[in-house]
Amino acid sequence: MPDFERVTRTLERDLVADDPVKSAYVQGKHDGIDKARKEIALTAIALAVTALIVVAIAFKH
Repeated sequence: MPDFERVTRTLERDLVADDPVKSAYVQGKHDGIDKARKEIALTAIALAVTALIVVAIAFKH
């Protein structure tokens, strides 16, 4: 996570700390963003492994 994003997340949490509904929404939003980043990384890794397998099979013949 970039340093600037860490600051904006903290600020966003501080601004909604009084309202539990808004606080839960912000926490859910941040959790969703983090989960999406992990899923993108896993998808990229799976794609790279698949490409390596295809290249290995292509050069084997």
